[in-house]
Amino acid sequence: MLLFRRAPGDDYPGAGLTLWGREDGYYVPNIVPLESGNLTYAQYNAILSDFIARIVEPIAPALGFAIDASASHQTLDDWVSADTAIRLRRFSGAANKSTGASHPMDQQRWFDFIIAVHRNKDQLGTDQLARWLNEAEHWHEDTAHDLAGNFETALALLARYDET
Repeated sequence: MLLFRRAPGDDYPGAGLTLWGREDGYYVPNIVPLESGNLTYAQYNAILSDFIARIVEPIAPALGFAIDASASHQTLDDWVSADTAIRLRRFSGAANKSTGASHPMDQQRWFDFIIAVHRNKDQLGTDQLARWLNEAEHWHEDTAHDLAGNFETALALLARYDET
């Protein structure tokens, strides 16, 4: 494990960046502010981009490392299959955002989405789902987190069903 401290910049506060070793190189598990508070997604991405440009890119060729960084802006289509994305958009577009998936028709579309994730073996995290629902689709943050928790439980149930 390697730890780096970054002085504050124009677009971000001072932060700590961790590099964690693994067999095929290193990855950044987290970047945290040195003072209290949270980093915005833009600040997190700016700090990571600065670290790559100033530290990693100059030494990576000499060490034989390739740099693999995800795009700073990702969409649902970057995370899941087209089938799953269609089903989630169908649910979100038709559902009553104040009641989640409680209406029978909304529940049906929600289940169709969860089944698609399971069948397609999509790797969608609950944090990604909650964030997408809240930021991209304008669901209330609490409702988005409730749906994400429901999603996690439903996937665990389907995985257990597959085992039996």
